[in-house]
Amino acid sequence: MNRPFILFLYLLLAVQLPAFPSDCFIGLNGPGLKVVLDPGHGGRDSATKAESFYEKNVVLNIALEIKAQLLARGYEVVMTRETDVFIPLTERAKIKGDVFISLHANTVPERIGPSVRAMIKGMEIFTGMNMPESILLSKSKRLASCLWNSLNEVEGMNVRGNVKEKALAVLRPNYTPAVLLELGYLTNKEDLAFLTDRYCYKEIGTAICNALEEYRKPE
Repeated sequence: MNRPFILFLYLLLAVQLPAFPSDCFIGLNGPGLKVVLDPGHGGRDSATKAESFYEKNVVLNIALEIKAQLLARGYEVVMTRETDVFIPLTERAKIKGDVFISLHANTVPERIGPSVRAMIKGMEIFTGMNMPESILLSKSKRLASCLWNSLNEVEGMNVRGNVKEKALAVLRPNYTPAVLLELGYLTNKEDLAFLTDRYCYKEIGTAICNALEEYRKPE
């Protein structure tokens, strides 16, 4: 082997290769999916309440658990809020990701009557009726279907009916496949117990993570 070639190899090996940040490889080591989590309401907008539990606090606690599980699985997560602050719906909808999941809790109006109110329970899943592009609505429906299948397997909770369409302000202008989850009825004792139990937060988080794994699979 001639000396110039040996010298060339030596110089080549001696050159330090540039370091790349670890997040450059998220597509190899993790799902590489950016999830926007939107805990509904907040700040001056307390929304619904049952006993001493406000919807805005219940959904924030659940969202933080979901975030932790998603990060553990390698997802990128953006929260529309992480504290008790008011964020306008239009500002929430501007936050882009690969999927957008808005979290809420339901109540039944007092005018319905206590006996009927106590009977109504369960989760509900909504997509928008109109979105900026038809492909977004199609992907939103697929995401909602995956969530419906996964959340229906959560013990102690059921999904009411099929996926529903509704003209919702946080979904309509969204440029991300988006769904809204009503996680249960605070006016139902069983749902309220479920939504205020931190062990159950983990069950919801696992179900949502599993749904996203299914959503990522090729159609």
